[in-house]
Amino acid sequence: MSKEVLKTLKETRKDYRAMIDFCCDDLVLNNDIMPALISNGFEFEIYCGTDYNEEDDYYLDVYQCYIIDGRDAERLSEYTNELVYYCEPLDLYILGVTHFGTPWNEVPASWKDDSDNE
Repeated sequence: MSKEVLKTLKETRKDYRAMIDFCCDDLVLNNDIMPALISNGFEFEIYCGTDYNEEDDYYLDVYQCYIIDGRDAERLSEYTNELVYYCEPLDLYILGVTHFGTPWNEVPASWKDDSDNE
């Protein structure tokens, strides 16, 4: 990713909705999918982002799960700090949304810092 592209994204897409609209072509809300699959023996690994806040020493709660495709997961990984899970046997990517109660256009975007790509 070029620094110019990231700079433009940060300047023009400042909220979570605009960031997700850029990175994801399709989102399918399914909050039951991960618990159901885990209870049936499937495992998820973190594809990108993190579910742990090291600074304050706690695990993040995931309030919504969206099924996304591999291209969307790649863009999220390349450009953002968003949490994405992956289930290899099912080739399934899940975007984990860790905020709630606020419209997406009022949540700040979580673009990567320039130093994240060096």
